[in-house]
Amino acid sequence: MSISDPQQTPDPPPSGAPGATPLARRLGRWLRAEDLLMAAVGLIAIPLMAAFTGSGGDALVNPGTPTPLTGLFGLVAIVGVLICLCTRGTGERAPLGDGELTLEGWARFPLVAGMGIVATVTLPGLGLDGGPVIVLTVLVVMVSVLAYAHLPVLPVVARRALVTPMAILAAGSFDQLMGSGLSDVVRGMLTGGAPPEASAFLPLVVGVVAVMYTALVVAPRAIADPGASWLAWIVRFLFLLLAVGTGSLLFG
Repeated sequence: MSISDPQQTPDPPPSGAPGATPLARRLGRWLRAEDLLMAAVGLIAIPLMAAFTGSGGDALVNPGTPTPLTGLFGLVAIVGVLICLCTRGTGERAPLGDGELTLEGWARFPLVAGMGIVATVTLPGLGLDGGPVIVLTVLVVMVSVLAYAHLPVLPVVARRALVTPMAILAAGSFDQLMGSGLSDVVRGMLTGGAPPEASAFLPLVVGVVAVMYTALVVAPRAIADPGASWLAWIVRFLFLLLAVGTGSLLFG
């Protein structure tokens, strides 16, 4: 069974940008509003919150004792993804269409892991056990794939909104990972104060972030808004890395 990469439907070019460079126009087609929101969270919101409160960013990486607010936000993110799984967009291919596993079908595997991470770390803030969420997600994934043709149709813009809270949680977790790893390495390399072996940890940090990005961002967003190419997801990932790394350097 192969994984097919569906043809990406290009976004309209940015408004009011007739003089934009080809690179800027291409970025406008690759990036979505969610990417700009996540970049803003990683670049500005969470670093400033950490600077003023002395706390880390999100509870996904440094769980400690999650607050009720964290638990509530995690619950909203989980419910949003589950509702999205129970819908489909107009004219979308089935996850197992034509005997091939589409990117949207493949995304359901890391999605289960991502939902498990969010549930296990955030829901205790509400006094809830995150374990049943994994079982529920698996059941919803199986039923939604088998009964895909019978799922209610929901506009893509609404489905994107449903999975956006998960993306915001992801941006917080990336800030924690990179704030404790990438910024120190980059700052030391720029000033010449980092030991030579410090840069060896950089690929490990980026690799961990890439795995989390796949489970928490690519998976739900690919299901909600099919059509993006692998190249588009790589560009979105690098865009977020740049924003989070910049925020860590400026406010770390």
